[in-house]
Amino acid sequence: MDPLLQKWLEFAPKPQPLGSSQRWHVFLSYRSVNRRWVLQLYDILRHVGYNVFLDQYVLSAAAPLALTLSEELDRAASAIMMWSDEFEDSAWCLKEFTTLESKENSGNGFRYVIARLDAAALPGFAAAKIYVDFAQQREGPSGAGLLQLLYGLAGDPLPPGAIELAEQIDEATQNDRLTIRAARAAGDADTILSLCSSEAVAWKSSPTLPCEAVEALIAL
Repeated sequence: MDPLLQKWLEFAPKPQPLGSSQRWHVFLSYRSVNRRWVLQLYDILRHVGYNVFLDQYVLSAAAPLALTLSEELDRAASAIMMWSDEFEDSAWCLKEFTTLESKENSGNGFRYVIARLDAAALPGFAAAKIYVDFAQQREGPSGAGLLQLLYGLAGDPLPPGAIELAEQIDEATQNDRLTIRAARAAGDADTILSLCSSEAVAWKSSPTLPCEAVEALIAL
């Protein structure tokens, strides 16, 4: 295993044991237009051991949506809310935001983190809430933002070693993304295929680069 990947797995916070009435470590709140980004986050959380509620994998077509979502949120230890222009436009999502606030303020240990996916400003009532900015990672979560999100769920700041590692991942991700795009423009499938076999942490800690490589190969 790549040494940096081993370090990433060591730094990534592991989920805490669930209570007797809990089923989910994390509840994901989002709008369907952000599903691709959310699916990548779901894969990462599952990889490091979290039980994750994502509606399309849990709810049946016949389930009463509002009631079922409320019940499953009550069974979650924490939540991540994906904030974007699209989220802000949804009355349903704003109602869910209010529910998350209420649960966190109830004092039962529930915690939620905001992942901001674009430049959309948070509403006034959320101005004091700490959020993780992914506006420059529209393809998917990785690097410093990803680790910050995981530590936010645990209520802890990033340790210095994790910050240094995350910066290395961010740089490697950006460099390989540029290589993929250049190879795609040049019609160079061999370079993309070679990158796909990488064991580097930027490829193994997030689906962002593999997804972009696959899209490039399909386009070619």
